This record gives sequence, structure tokens and C-alpha cells, in this order.
Amino acid sequence: LATAKKLIEELGEKEAGLRMIVTGGSAHAKNLLERPRFILIAEELPVYPVEIYEKGVKLMTHEFERDLPFVKSTNYLTGFRLIPEKKEKGAFEVLYVWRGKFLECSRDNFFVFRGDTLATPGNYVLGGITRQVLLSVARERFRVEERDVLVEEVDEIDEAFLASTSKQIVP
Repeated sequence: LATAKKLIEELGEKEAGLRMIVTGGSAHAKNLLERPRFILIAEELPVYPVEIYEKGVKLMTHEFERDLPFVKSTNYLTGFRLIPEKKEKGAFEVLYVWRGKFLECSRDNFFVFRGDTLATPGNYVLGGITRQVLLSVARERFRVEERDVLVEEVDEIDEAFLASTSKQIVP
């Protein structure tokens, strides 16, 4: 805790996030997890233009399912690889689709409204703290479904948004 406070203090008055990483250990260890490493990184949170929250953003889809999607990992290789295509298409984020189902974005969870029902993929996605908080708050006001959100439903979706700790809620 003291190290985390010190790192945040070094960023000054800026809005900060902490990234905690636990590695599998030394590459030279005889057994995996024999000597795991803990890395703590404090970083300034990005500031996004107000327009994305007022006007919404464009997503591009990509057929992909993460390995171990329920684990918060540092494997962003697919998202990085898609940056040139994302820029070419003018997309803010990549929405992963797998076998006819919307899953999640490269760094965000995905949600849709059909009428007054909020739906979000419930399988093969990162459960995430921001997602959990959002669903908890939403349940107080809306019907909430954690289920497969099918690509074939796209014409029936009234609204869609993505959510993450650093971006908050982006329409």
C-alpha cells in the first residue's frame, strides 16, 4: 500500500490508475510460478475528448475470442495488431465477435439496450470491476440480462455502449 501511495503521489494532481501485474515467475525457474514477480505501475489516466461521450464512437468488428477471456492479462497483441486497420476505418475501438456473438472490445466491455433491457455478453468476457459496478447500478433501474448478444440482433438494438475504468461509459 505504501508503494502504491508513493507512485500515485509522484504523478501529482493527475488522475491516476494502478496496474498490478503478477508474472509466472522466472524463465529459468524449474517450475512455473516457482518465483512469481509482482509489478506495480502507476500511470496517468488518459483524457478523452468530450465529443466521444456526447456523439458516440464508431466500432469495427473482428472475429476473435481471447484465450482465457475471464483472466485480466497483458495480452493485447490482437488489439495492437489491428491499430492500422482501426485507424483506416476511423474506428475508436475493436469489438470482438466470435461465431455470431458479440463479446467485448479490445479493452472494454460491451453493452446494448433493447427497450428498457440492458444486455451484455455473460460468457467468454472479462468480468471486470467496472462491469460489475455498472451491472449492479443498472439492476436498480432496468432489467439486466447477462447472455449471448447475437450479431443477428443488431437491427433490434436501440443503443450500445462500451465501458471500462479508464474510459467510463462511451456510447
